[in-house]
Amino acid sequence: KASFTYKGLDFTLQVPEGLSHNIILQTWFDQDRKAAGISARIVEWNRSLQEIGIGGQLTFRNIKGKFAFTLTREMKPEKFCKKDLKHAMEYYLEM
Repeated sequence: KASFTYKGLDFTLQVPEGLSHNIILQTWFDQDRKAAGISARIVEWNRSLQEIGIGGQLTFRNIKGKFAFTLTREMKPEKFCKKDLKHAMEYYLEM
């Protein structure tokens, strides 16, 4: 688990232990009225992730009055490419 800050936002990068080979990149926001249309934008972002070949899935959840944005991406060890991971992270960070 690693934490870092990008453009003033705190992010956490995790590689969960267990059977999955997922990478999780997450950030939290305070609850805000501007988030009302976020569900439709999440659908668009997920479609974009698939269209440009990055893969993964972005989710948005309201947890205890804070919004969690999470990018989950499968990383198969035998096909691991740090360039692909870098592109997925950059795309997520710039959203």
